[in-house]
Amino acid sequence: LQDAVTTTTYQVAGTTFKREVFTSFTDQVVMVRLTAGKPGKINFSASVDRPATVEIATEGNDKLTMTGITSDHEGIPGKLKFHTIVKVVTEGGSVSASDVALTVSKADAATIYISIGTNFRNYRDISADPVQKAEGILEAAQKKSYGNAKNEHIAAFQRMFNRVKLDLGTTDSIRKPTDIRVKEFAKANDPQLAALYFQFGRYLLIC
Repeated sequence: LQDAVTTTTYQVAGTTFKREVFTSFTDQVVMVRLTAGKPGKINFSASVDRPATVEIATEGNDKLTMTGITSDHEGIPGKLKFHTIVKVVTEGGSVSASDVALTVSKADAATIYISIGTNFRNYRDISADPVQKAEGILEAAQKKSYGNAKNEHIAAFQRMFNRVKLDLGTTDSIRKPTDIRVKEFAKANDPQLAALYFQFGRYLLIC
């Protein structure tokens, strides 16, 4: 919540892995950063999908695209065209492509950029080129280092987020993993988790 970056760490076979994900406020791309405590340990396949008719293809060895149009709804035909680009940049190792996926092997680190463009200009005009928009956003985002992009995103977010602060106090529950906190919620004093449940309940009511 403090920096709008989701960070996950875990261990597998003695290696510590770290995943950072954020939707950049400044660059308008989703960025995923994968690192490991030992060299050559990043291995994964990346693919995209959507519960509708889309065209999925790869470009070169490091780029995956998904193109489609929004679904019809209540008799109104979908007209918003979109183009998604997934670009993988690795440090060490290799990237290869099949027809519908990218595969990273033995990399030291990997950064995934996800750029999306649509034909939307305004509520009266949907004549924009989604491919051109997605490619332009991606090209601009890649000119920055990951560290600079992350720092600029956090700074932009915190200019808004830090206008208000809420202090719920600290209890011993904050030192426990989330699954344990959820199990003990009915008996424990956990104001932070209570606030999260409250916000989620409000979200469901709004939806």
